[in-house]
Amino acid sequence: MPVNNERALDTSVGKSKYRVLTSQLALQPEPWLLKYHGCVTRKETIVITSDDYEELSKRYGALQAVVESLMMTSHLMFVGFSMADADFIDAARRVRAVRELADREDPPEMATVLALHPDAVSTHAGFKVVPMLDEENPPEAARLLEIFLDRISWKATTEGPASSSYLLHPNYQDLFAKAPATTKLRERLLILANDLHTDDSLRHGWGWTQVNELLSRLGRRTPEE
Repeated sequence: MPVNNERALDTSVGKSKYRVLTSQLALQPEPWLLKYHGCVTRKETIVITSDDYEELSKRYGALQAVVESLMMTSHLMFVGFSMADADFIDAARRVRAVRELADREDPPEMATVLALHPDAVSTHAGFKVVPMLDEENPPEAARLLEIFLDRISWKATTEGPASSSYLLHPNYQDLFAKAPATTKLRERLLILANDLHTDDSLRHGWGWTQVNELLSRLGRRTPEE
């Protein structure tokens, strides 16, 4: 995956607030980014040739286990992926074999695949393909995909679990200019956040860790950040 993924996380999560596998080890509860096929800044990790794929399967099977675990426990969305990599196909086959043990006649799909057109990706059982266009027109389909992803991002930031993740972030203060109730709540929480940062005695109170984590999830940034 490109370095742009880290840049996006630097903005949304914060620098040093997430881990990059495999150059780092995952530490809970910090979010993590898996570079399954290597990183451009570490050329020796990039997986391109058939030998690279074989080496990935033999020596780094634990990475496949991470992907398989995600497919077992979550509904994933794939974007910009051909779904044709042999290692991924093997992982998907193993996951399907386990899912078939479940006592359900209509098991839900394990993932949704966004594609430019129906023939742009390989199809597999358990993966729902959503094409942007029925015919092959890459420029127009790519534009529709961009609009669709923007819509998903907007939906997530306004209605999803992350909808309040920018409430206390200093860069988004202007968003609340026409929302007096939200502005008042923000001001009160910022007072609390400042007290937590400047008064060390508060750090020893019951519930301090949970309150501090909540403020961080709401976008609070300390002067060091």
